[in-house]
Amino acid sequence: MDVALVILIGLAAGLVVAAVQVYSSRRRAREGSEQRQPERTDRPSAVELPAYDAARQTLVAGLMEDAVAHDAGRYSEIGRQLPALRDTLSRQNPSSSSRLQVALRFWRGWTDARDKQWRGDEADQRIALADWPRFARTIASDLALDRDTMEPAIVTRFAAG
Repeated sequence: MDVALVILIGLAAGLVVAAVQVYSSRRRAREGSEQRQPERTDRPSAVELPAYDAARQTLVAGLMEDAVAHDAGRYSEIGRQLPALRDTLSRQNPSSSSRLQVALRFWRGWTDARDKQWRGDEADQRIALADWPRFARTIASDLALDRDTMEPAIVTRFAAG
């Protein structure tokens, strides 16, 4: 299935959920109950969740696909889905998608390293050729479980914006 179609389906589902929640919250507010203020968290809100989940699942699939391509020496295939996904994520609340942003920065770094033929700008920041697919699988696994990546080499290089 085309990545754009998957993203579009996720966004459409998010709009439907948002409309239902807006309708039901207005109805409850009119019934005389006191309306609570939403708590501030770094988790996606119920309205944002379908789009977040769709983007997260697309990132997992893309990173795993690219890890397989990398292992097979098909480096030109790395990052084909990245532009569309990056555009979609740029419209989401950044505070609710820090995990997705780490994955995007990693993926962008991976494609940049490939474009520079695996020669990094600075020796201390260079990632070994064999580490890219391993890191991609680590990030994909953490995203699939919706948890933060704790691998020090990934966090040090890609967690800060």
